[in-house]
Amino acid sequence: MKLPVIKKLSIRAAAGAVAALVLCLLPGCRYGPVPIQDVKTSRTLTPFSFIEEGRLVVLIVGVEAARHREDAEFVPLVVAVGNKRVRPALRLSRESFYLVDSEGNRIEMASYEEILARYPHMEMDRRLLGDRGFIPSKFDVYMRIPAKFFPMPGRVGVVQDRVEIPTLGYMENVLYFPMPAGGLKGRHFDLFLDCPPLEDPVFVTFEIR
Repeated sequence: MKLPVIKKLSIRAAAGAVAALVLCLLPGCRYGPVPIQDVKTSRTLTPFSFIEEGRLVVLIVGVEAARHREDAEFVPLVVAVGNKRVRPALRLSRESFYLVDSEGNRIEMASYEEILARYPHMEMDRRLLGDRGFIPSKFDVYMRIPAKFFPMPGRVGVVQDRVEIPTLGYMENVLYFPMPAGGLKGRHFDLFLDCPPLEDPVFVTFEIR
């Protein structure tokens, strides 16, 4: 079976990626659980946000609200994507983002309909995440591109399933994923971005404590 090619935005976790690949090749093991103390997370931008920055793309994930949702059905993550050099644009969709947990399970983004029907915390999440000034400060020379994968119900705006980010543009949004089996605390996760015209997916590694 041909293994997928994955690439981080820096060489920070090269050794961990090799170890994961070896585990993946062992009989009966998809990806291999790795203890959180043995995982090198991405660089922190703030105490509760993680960043990977390469030649083409900047990828940020914030976990402040997720820390308070251990008992919820879905997980809110602040996600920001900056396009440094990709031309003409990064073409994002709901399928562009997914999580991989410490056991190697892939978790696709929730649908907007699922969140409206089964998640009553959207308003509180926005309050918890009210101060996100660290994101625009990181992208001070970039143009912000509107993104509404999960707009607040009752407010002006329509759901967006696709967003194009031109060179030197960025977007930020609160994205929701189903709660991973085994919960959040004390585990590491990879948030992947896989979209055209990137040749390989990129990811940021984070933890929730």
